[in-house]
Amino acid sequence: MIRFILALLFAVIALILSVPVWLIVRLIGHFRPETEELIALGFVRFAFSVIVWLSGAKVTTIGYENVPTDRPVLYIGNHRSYFDILISGRKLYRPTAYIAKKDFEHIPILCLWMKSLRCLFLDREDLRQGLKTVLTAIDYLKSNSRSVYVYPEGTRNKTDAPLLPFKEGTMKISTKSGAPIIPVAISGSKDVFEAQFPKLRPAKVVIRYGAPIYPDQLTGDDLKFIGKYTANIIEKMLEENEAILRQ
Repeated sequence: MIRFILALLFAVIALILSVPVWLIVRLIGHFRPETEELIALGFVRFAFSVIVWLSGAKVTTIGYENVPTDRPVLYIGNHRSYFDILISGRKLYRPTAYIAKKDFEHIPILCLWMKSLRCLFLDREDLRQGLKTVLTAIDYLKSNSRSVYVYPEGTRNKTDAPLLPFKEGTMKISTKSGAPIIPVAISGSKDVFEAQFPKLRPAKVVIRYGAPIYPDQLTGDDLKFIGKYTANIIEKMLEENEAILRQ
């Protein structure tokens, strides 16, 4: 429980103290939008790193060298824990917009930093708004301005299955933009938080980045059902992660 209290206190204090910083960053953004985004990215990466450290999670990162450094990418990840966002966010060194559920848009102060990162808020009940979100993400990638991170399962996986079915609509972000997909598999994150909520436990976590998937190199059913194709790769990556966690 002490870890949870410390992490919560840090998050609250950091967000409150960041308000004047955000105001300055926002002012800069009127003249240099890219600078606003980079500063916001640095703040979020720092805050996420501290919270993960306070949790005691022992994170093993594998395959990060697979992420291209010369172009934006579409990160496709599995989702079992809120800690997935923190663990993956620690490794973002170029502007990246998460596609998050609309609830995050109403979290005080945090939503300000998310907007500075150009994150997109998805209302799953509004099909028109969902299409607009997908089109904006495609524009991000085609304009070479930022990467996009999405959880195509649509919600946290609370089942015993490795993955929930991917929503093919979100996968159009890659096929329509031509951006490479980076499959991301995180294992053990729920053992840090959700498995004993509200306590934080120093569990082992593995985050694995797969080789880029280039849509223009796929054909037939692999391209037509690119969500299923990517999900199969992530499932194999999760199996490899579990082997490490068992050691």
